[in-house]
Amino acid sequence: MRARSRRVTPPVPVPAWLAVLAALGVLYLVIPLAGMGAAVPWGRFGELITGEASRDALWLSLRTCAAATVTDLLLGVPLAVVLSRSWRGVRLVRILVALPLSLPPVVAGLALLATFGRRGLVGQVLEGVWGVRVGFTTLAVVMAQVFVSLPFLVITLEAALRSRPSGLAETAASLGAGPTRVLRSVTLPLVAPALARGTALSLARCLGEFGATLTFAGSLQGVTRTLPLQIYLARETDSDNALALGALLVVVAAIVVAVTEWTPGRRSGPVSEGEQAAAEPAGPGPARSLPAAPVDLDGGLSARDWRMRLQIPAGQVLAVMGHNGSGKSTLAGIVAGRLRLDSGRLRIGDRLVDGEHTFVEARRRGVTMLGQDPHVFGHMSVLDNVAFPLRCRGVPRGRARQGAAEQLAAVGCAHLAGRRGSQLSGGQAARVALARALAFEPAVLVLDEPTAALDVEASSHVTRVLAARLAGAGTTTILVTHDVLEALELADAMIVLDHGRLVERGEPARLIARPASAFTARLAGLNIVDGPLVVGDDGLPGVAVGDRRLAAAQLPEGATLAAGDRVALVFAPEAVGLHAAPPSGSPRSALPGAVEAADEAGGLVSVRLGLDGGAVIRARVTTAAWAELGAPVGGRLWAVVKATQVRVVPLA
Repeated sequence: MRARSRRVTPPVPVPAWLAVLAALGVLYLVIPLAGMGAAVPWGRFGELITGEASRDALWLSLRTCAAATVTDLLLGVPLAVVLSRSWRGVRLVRILVALPLSLPPVVAGLALLATFGRRGLVGQVLEGVWGVRVGFTTLAVVMAQVFVSLPFLVITLEAALRSRPSGLAETAASLGAGPTRVLRSVTLPLVAPALARGTALSLARCLGEFGATLTFAGSLQGVTRTLPLQIYLARETDSDNALALGALLVVVAAIVVAVTEWTPGRRSGPVSEGEQAAAEPAGPGPARSLPAAPVDLDGGLSARDWRMRLQIPAGQVLAVMGHNGSGKSTLAGIVAGRLRLDSGRLRIGDRLVDGEHTFVEARRRGVTMLGQDPHVFGHMSVLDNVAFPLRCRGVPRGRARQGAAEQLAAVGCAHLAGRRGSQLSGGQAARVALARALAFEPAVLVLDEPTAALDVEASSHVTRVLAARLAGAGTTTILVTHDVLEALELADAMIVLDHGRLVERGEPARLIARPASAFTARLAGLNIVDGPLVVGDDGLPGVAVGDRRLAAAQLPEGATLAAGDRVALVFAPEAVGLHAAPPSGSPRSALPGAVEAADEAGGLVSVRLGLDGGAVIRARVTTAAWAELGAPVGGRLWAVVKATQVRVVPLA
């Protein structure tokens, strides 16, 4: 059976009036060119453009335009990069760079003449001291062309640099790339179309430059008379020659601009997550050649009210959990070198990387950070992406690619080696980014919710790959996550943060099974009923629920709690028994309530019960037990919880 063709959603149509105005704009630009083309004596075209004066003007224009364009690139690319950053005075400099665009060319020529002419501020020094004359020379033609064309390149490139995807340069730096390599290998390739367009616009402007050249360089045949000047002079004596040269200039300019509109066709798009999962299973992966490093942190960031004392042994995978705003990403940023402590210190291995008088930048820490956006370099092949950190370390290309291939095989992506990074699905990109991070052999690997942006299938597969690779790599890892199952599957230890403080630490399974904080209990999907501590006549601690009491068997070991202190009582949904009437028996709590919802999955029914008094709890019973109860939504039931299955958690 033939595969169904992919349907592309048509774009939202533009308003008819807008299309009409756009068409008028195109006609206004095209009709004059067509009129000039109709007037050109094409039968004599070759003869007209090959006269001595025409040849000299054409050759001079080509030479000066080439020199001016190279100068534009040498000056314009650095200028655009600097102007794309934020610093004091950048807006003023942007205005000054754009100013030549609004100046009449004659004014530009006068400015150049007043500065570099024989009596100019700089020109008289150049000629008097070094004997160098600028005005009315071929050099003056190049300078005039650069003055009027440079802003086209700078503005086009700067706009692209400011709108490029964020985080890619930081990722490259964290993989060991220096500023020059980041610029050459990541930043400029990302804006290559804008660089090409800006270069073409500058070249086209050079080809058409007239007023500044005539004012500053004059019109000497073979020396300063470019093609536009020759056309202007020929217009008065030989209009056919002027039309032929004008048509030639239009054709050359059209070719220059048209080249920037050509882009090579893209290869096939990404394979589906199902295809990529079945294509090649993850392997054990290469072992580390560099030792993992421990982390010793004792410091704070007062602007975020964040303070932490934390030690991570070498090779440990530490899960970091907490509610939004608890300080998880701050911890990740501090270790990765994207944030700086304002008190205390941070050591990675035996090296102080952040202290009172010390701050080691991200690219020199040996720490790699992988977040929700994997920041795969879209312009590189997958193989070159993974080889990138090895090349930054000076590893020869062949060996780097061999090491990258081994890492790709370990995450099940060897079949994607030839694809571009921009052709990967979310799950593929996450696995490639992991392979690249492990190829770097970081002292510490920071994973900031690496699967949060993936769908369920891709997230499950990436988690399995992470488990296999982290277990085999022996890399010290900080895993920031909201997913309890991810923490249980990947981590050796877990910490829980709250309001910038560490509140719990231990093995993930133990913390989830016996949480010491309400937040950890919620993570585990447990029921939480909070309120002031009440001690009943039976001596059991509990909290009031309506006119009844939910009791626990005992207080936490070592806790000093008094009646009235706020506590949370925590218990699993499986610990709740549902009855049509209150039973009697061993110490337990019997609480009446109304059924708010019931959902069946896998042979079990999860029942949400709104207790009298306002608390809401969940119970999990078999479908047979639920059918026997026969309670509809809104029906009344009794929830029975044994005191021995209830834990008391102190609240701040």
